Amino acid sequence: MLYRLSEILAPEDLGASGTKIIDLTLADVISRIEVIMKTKNGNSAFEDHPAANITKLELIDGSDVLFSLTGREVQSLNFYDRGVPVDNHMTGSNGEWMRASFGLDFGRKLWDPELAFDPKKFTNPQLKITWDEDVANTSCAENSIMVIAHIFDEATPAPTGFLMTKELYTYSPSANAHEYIDLPTDYPIRKLLMGSHQEERTFTQMLAEIKLSEDNDKRVPLDVLGDELFWQIKRTYPEYIENVYMVIGTTDTEFRVTPSEDAVIIGSKTSTVAGLMLIFQNGGLAKGKCETAAETIYMMCKGYIPHGYAAIPFGDPDITENWYDVTKIGSLILRLKAGPSLGSSPTTQVIAQQLRKYAA
Repeated sequence: MLYRLSEILAPEDLGASGTKIIDLTLADVISRIEVIMKTKNGNSAFEDHPAANITKLELIDGSDVLFSLTGREVQSLNFYDRGVPVDNHMTGSNGEWMRASFGLDFGRKLWDPELAFDPKKFTNPQLKITWDEDVANTSCAENSIMVIAHIFDEATPAPTGFLMTKELYTYSPSANAHEYIDLPTDYPIRKLLMGSHQEERTFTQMLAEIKLSEDNDKRVPLDVLGDELFWQIKRTYPEYIENVYMVIGTTDTEFRVTPSEDAVIIGSKTSTVAGLMLIFQNGGLAKGKCETAAETIYMMCKGYIPHGYAAIPFGDPDITENWYDVTKIGSLILRLKAGPSLGSSPTTQVIAQQLRKYAA
């Protein structure tokens, strides 16, 4: 068998919240590590996205951080890397299990023989999972977390490096203000992600302008409005499509979805008695209302900008030579201008996916 799935952590209720540290003692090369968290709803409230139950996922080797993102950031990256939605189970029904999946992808695709994580290249690699089970449903009292590694078995690749992804910077923006961010120039950059998860706000409301400057404007490889970047994403990536089901009551019933902008939600009722209204409010927040009686509604949502993050790819994502080789640059500054209407207590994040080569 050329490939196999290895269960690193069997499904386990790890308690209400905390950080689980798992030593990666595998000797085989890893293409992907997948973390799956399920939480059981204690009532019918859908108070946040199930991805928010994972506060942070990290892969470290001592003080060397190889991967570090929040759950929302991981899912956004997974979509932009794979071009398909993450396999979440989105439900606000009492007693049902929400499910959220998070992939640490070390190659351009699953089973990439050239880019993968080789544990033998490191001293003590560890996976750290920080979670809080009751973010999406505050009455949740039961969870299950599982970790699977997608491993090369009889196939014996000799990867030259892996994709290293981290949140580089987070800040609290002020309306219409600029933020200047020093980007690393140690490894080539395959992709940048930036954005804000802010309910009732779109990406284009949160970020008005994006500019990249090399060596004090000696070269400006990117200078674009947030609105134009959004349209570029619509032309480059497919719609994010997912299903949601839950009971919608006769008063406004809130629920959450992954797309944050330009989304459409349609619903299918289980009877013809109650009229149904569904409203997308931007930033992943939605609400519904049945006219005469509460009903279980099966919904489909499609839209763009998952969790509020937009991607800027550099070159052909499958050709490493196409990527942004920042190692030849003295300084690289990302300038972000916030939009005029940011909502309450906003934060903005910048994420870099870099090509890290193994030492010869």
